[in-house]
Amino acid sequence: MKSRVIIIKSQLIFYFALFCTFPLNLSAQILSDTNGNGAVSLVALGDSITAGLGDSIAPGADVPELDGTEYGEGYPGRLQRYLGVSIENEGIPGEELLLGGIARFPAELNSSLADAAILFEGVNDSIARADPSDLGRVVQRAVNVSRASSRNIVLVTL
Repeated sequence: MKSRVIIIKSQLIFYFALFCTFPLNLSAQILSDTNGNGAVSLVALGDSITAGLGDSIAPGADVPELDGTEYGEGYPGRLQRYLGVSIENEGIPGEELLLGGIARFPAELNSSLADAAILFEGVNDSIARADPSDLGRVVQRAVNVSRASSRNIVLVTL
């Protein structure tokens, strides 16, 4: 099976959910049971946005310095309810794709029964002023790992 790569740049995760449900033929390709276990599941890898750090803070509220205990469900939990599929949340706050994220990506993907992966990285790399060409190379590496395991991958960044 040929895997597909989808790149999304968005300010709101809502657009990601819309993307997965429209057009339907594309969402059917991403949300398909590629491992044959009878259920569709995803694994979400990323940083604090994925992990849900700060989810418990009300919109518009002043954000104090977070001590790492303010975890919510992150976008994977909300997306799981919206799509009706299982999503493993493997977010690590502060992770940079260049410095750790790409190193753990193959192991996380291979230890998961997920049919597809969501990779939401790049925010912390941008803050650290990572070289865009280096970031492009590691994103391509993640795509290659996904393709080698016959899994689709959805790339997301802000």
